[in-house]
Amino acid sequence: MRNLLLVASSLVGAGEAGFLYVAFSIFAISKTPTGFASTTSGIVFLILESLALVSTFGYLGSGERSAYSVLRVLHSMGRKTRNPERARLYLHSMYSLLGLGNFLILTWVMIFIGVGWAQWNVLWAVFAGASAFSIVYYSRTVLNLLGQRYEDTRGASFPVAAAAARLADSMFSRKESEGLSVVYRALRISEVAFYNRGHRPVKFYDVMATVDGLGEVESKDLPFESLGKLARALGRLPRRDEIPQQFEDFLKEMKWPGGFEIVKPEKGPSIYDHLTLLTSVIVAAGIVLELILPGNVRDALYLGLSSLVGTETGNFLGLTILLVGVIYCLRPLAFNVRLSLVRRYMKAEDDVVQEDHPL
Repeated sequence: MRNLLLVASSLVGAGEAGFLYVAFSIFAISKTPTGFASTTSGIVFLILESLALVSTFGYLGSGERSAYSVLRVLHSMGRKTRNPERARLYLHSMYSLLGLGNFLILTWVMIFIGVGWAQWNVLWAVFAGASAFSIVYYSRTVLNLLGQRYEDTRGASFPVAAAAARLADSMFSRKESEGLSVVYRALRISEVAFYNRGHRPVKFYDVMATVDGLGEVESKDLPFESLGKLARALGRLPRRDEIPQQFEDFLKEMKWPGGFEIVKPEKGPSIYDHLTLLTSVIVAAGIVLELILPGNVRDALYLGLSSLVGTETGNFLGLTILLVGVIYCLRPLAFNVRLSLVRRYMKAEDDVVQEDHPL
């Protein structure tokens, strides 16, 4: 697994280096009409475009059936480790921790600006906000190349749900009540994956409600054996053959949620979908401004836009894009699985039968 983590760190680190350059470029502001030295703004745009392009082409070329042999090798690295589920959760933890780290970095830079250690600049705010979006998509794409199969920027996928369920099963075998939160996390992750496919097990929300309700039961009274069976069925995802019957058996043993109505959430375009579209427009505009227009025309356009929009309005828009980008950095934490639990309950020597859980 060491080689897998080394490759993942190198690929993700390349994108992180670009993100850090954008974040700390606020300290390179000069007295040019745009607020940036021309070389700095050019590098910032180049980094943004590189992150966007790598994310796009990497997403299209990822998968074990990719036409590129290098991508197939990367995709199979996690599967070839001694414990693929453990490796998958290590990569998932990396994804979550990077999001938290990027959030803290931009927050610290904003504090520096607030206390006067750095000069506020609207253009930097737009770049930094866009880079916060870009690095999340970049990291998602890189980890998908390594077999994570993330379906959104929260890190939802059947393989990750199965890995979390395997962790919960290991905890239930030791009668650890904390496994409840892990199996519930696995259910939430699989909920997204099922929704993306347009179907889900008939009593899926009944099982989710039951597991959630068991969180209020004393640890000594928890049905660890039944929970272990449920976790093992989820641990076989994306195979679904055992899940319907296991759900029936689990609910029959729990005698719940009879007499209760399950309120199903209504899905629709989220705010993140609209924010992603806005970021794409910003990145596309960046291509035109930096890579196509001559420098004198670009500077004149910046000045014209500043006069048209106005200082206060420009500051408001820049700050809004920056804050939204900062918050978006936390999106990978939505389905976080604590690394300490993985290290404690999933050992490298715990071999996994590949036929039972195709990755």
